[in-house]
Amino acid sequence: VPEAPPPISDTAPAEIPAPQPQAVAEEPPAENAPRRRVPLGGAVRLHAGAGVGVLPAVSGSAGVRVGLLGPHWRVEGGADRTFRTQETFPEEPDAGAGFTMWSGTVRGCYVPTWRRLEFPVCGGASAGLVRAEGFGGGRTRNPRTAWAAAVVAPGLVWLPHPNVGLGASIDAFVALWRPNFTGELRPGVDLELHVAAPVAAQALGFVEFRWGS
Repeated sequence: VPEAPPPISDTAPAEIPAPQPQAVAEEPPAENAPRRRVPLGGAVRLHAGAGVGVLPAVSGSAGVRVGLLGPHWRVEGGADRTFRTQETFPEEPDAGAGFTMWSGTVRGCYVPTWRRLEFPVCGGASAGLVRAEGFGGGRTRNPRTAWAAAVVAPGLVWLPHPNVGLGASIDAFVALWRPNFTGELRPGVDLELHVAAPVAAQALGFVEFRWGS
């Protein structure tokens, strides 16, 4: 005899709960996000070299610069001492004047890099005070005169150690104010002794000590 089918329940089947959307974490406002710090460092540079155009003939110089270093830039300033060189009167080779100069410079540089090499390209301004001291009976009418120029200076730096750099640069100066010296050859006879060139150049070698960055 076939069995009777099971009785049908009057209760409705339990409903399956719909999936709830997951909460998404909200990003903090931009003003509260931590700012990325730019790595900065410093440097002290000692340099020496020779130049032409500001003082007579070829003149040696030495100086120091202090710089602030960024990832691909640097800002630097410093002072230079240009050593004595001299000029004489064509009519009297034993009379003339010796010239020296103190100068300062401020520059900003873009610094591309490749491995341990840096290729700074700098631009800025330089200014100084030229002093002339007569000898051989002659004397200068203006023993102290200012000099000022715009400067462009490409260079090369090799880093054998992260804190030590060795390099060289060539500074090109375009004069904004040029010294003009006249001298007294004899009583009552004044002649032009030296005029700074409108364009001057200087080659430097240096060692640099760094920290930070």
